[in-house]
Amino acid sequence: MAKKKVPRRKKEEKKERNITTKQGRPKKEIDEKLLESLAKLHLHNKTIAEILEIHPDTLRDRYSTQIAKWQSLSKGKMAEVLFDEGVTKRKEYAVKMLAQKHLGYADKVQAIPQDPIENLSDEELDQLLEQKQKQLGSKS
Repeated sequence: MAKKKVPRRKKEEKKERNITTKQGRPKKEIDEKLLESLAKLHLHNKTIAEILEIHPDTLRDRYSTQIAKWQSLSKGKMAEVLFDEGVTKRKEYAVKMLAQKHLGYADKVQAIPQDPIENLSDEELDQLLEQKQKQLGSKS
C-alpha cells in the first residue's frame, strides 16, 4: 500500500488561519521602577527575583544588561558621595572606605605566631623568665 502524499500548506493558507493566541505561559509584568531601585542597592539577582516573584533566570534573560547599567551608575554615585564626604567634610567612615577601595587598606588584625615554650632551651627559658619578672617589677 502506497502512502498518500499530504500537500503542504502554503504561506497564504497559514495567514488565512490567523492564529492570534500564543502558546505557553504569558509574560509576567515586572515593575521596572522597583527593579531599578533594587538593582541600585546591589542586591543579588536571586534576592531581586524573590522580591519580584519571578525566576532568577527570567530576571537574567530579560534584564541583565539593564541591571548592570543601573548598578554601574549607582557605583559612580556612591564613589562621588564618599569622595565628597571624605575630602570636604572629613568624615572618618568615608575616608576609611575610600582607603579600603582605592589604596588596598585592610582593617584586619594579624596574629603573630609564637614559638611554644616546649621548643625553648633552658637558657632561653631563663632569659624569658627574667624578662617577665622585670616587666612585672619583681626581682628574685
